[in-house]
Amino acid sequence: MAAWKTAANYISYTQPNTTHWVQCANRRENCPVFPGDTRITVVNVPDLLPDQEIAKEKLIVLLTEEAPHFMYTLMNIDLPEPSGRLRIPIVVTDSKVRSEEDNRTSLEEFIGDCCYEAPGVLTLFKDFFDAFYESLTANEKSEWTKAKVLKGLPSRFPTGLAEGNKKAIANISLEKVTVSPDTKPLIYANDQFITKE
Repeated sequence: MAAWKTAANYISYTQPNTTHWVQCANRRENCPVFPGDTRITVVNVPDLLPDQEIAKEKLIVLLTEEAPHFMYTLMNIDLPEPSGRLRIPIVVTDSKVRSEEDNRTSLEEFIGDCCYEAPGVLTLFKDFFDAFYESLTANEKSEWTKAKVLKGLPSRFPTGLAEGNKKAIANISLEKVTVSPDTKPLIYANDQFITKE
């Protein structure tokens, strides 16, 4: 967003963001990547061995020779069809996956490691919370209240009151269950769990 100052007010206009950024760091933790990120590509550049180092003058010559080939590839590569809001899919590397895993909350770790996505299945919140609470370290237990867990659940796992007026979480199971591929996930609307259309 940019603005021009006039005597009476500011005139603002929208400008597409075409900036690209590169961050270099010695530690992966210096660029936190959180689960589900679609903006950042992480690439590990290993240390050079002493006999692999190239003098700057020689490197410039090699890069100049490589430039036309690199540009030819860029201009002639077939890009994949867009599959969502991004023009091209994000490049997922092993380093990116590890970064996302390192930045998971305890709740995200528990869901990823100990639970199963199960469309149409209801799990009692009490059972879920008890199992999650048992997975926590002594230091973490005071941090994770029931309210914080409810707030931290991903939106694909809606919560609400089920039969018997008991709080439940939809589309998740603590045990592996067989669900038909046609089963649609549940949503919570009008004070009840219903199938998502």
